[in-house]
Amino acid sequence: MTSQIREVNSIDADAINTLVIAARNGDDAAYTRLLESYEPLIISIVKNALSFLPPGEGECAEEFRQEADIKFYEAILSYNTEQNNTSFGLYAKICLKNKMISLLRSYYARRRVAGGDIPGENGSDTMTAPDPCELVAGEEEAKILLEKAESILSPLEKSIFSLYTDGKKPHEIASELSVTQKSVENAIYRIKKKLRKILL
Repeated sequence: MTSQIREVNSIDADAINTLVIAARNGDDAAYTRLLESYEPLIISIVKNALSFLPPGEGECAEEFRQEADIKFYEAILSYNTEQNNTSFGLYAKICLKNKMISLLRSYYARRRVAGGDIPGENGSDTMTAPDPCELVAGEEEAKILLEKAESILSPLEKSIFSLYTDGKKPHEIASELSVTQKSVENAIYRIKKKLRKILL
């Protein structure tokens, strides 16, 4: 998984945009390359979403994965390759996470109607609060959040934000930016605090 993530990170933004445009125009090879490159991201997001389901709901895995693949393709179609503020990887990640949130909400709405237990009720499992660096209500809100983030974050925070939302750990970010891990952790804390204010 790590090697595949590094493979994505090793492809520059222009190359990614070229693949996105080609895939959008019907190039199956370009689409396959993108799908293979971002496979670890898709698997990770789907796996995280499935962790919020009760035991014994494994049959949802195929549905969630199919929906993730569809949403990934939609991200290819809707991504703006002419802007420089948001990488395709970050945009796809937000789209995928939003889709998983929607699927989870639909699932628990059906359980509520059927009288099933809901996490957080009756002392059962509690769903963790969304990380403002990763989850927002919708794709339009995501675009607004990213635009605002550009205006409120320092240059270092922007760099850390970009790497963090691409799935890198604090020690990896510290190594790449030649700063201390503590500096990265403090910056992530500040970023989350700033983004929460935007979301509120």
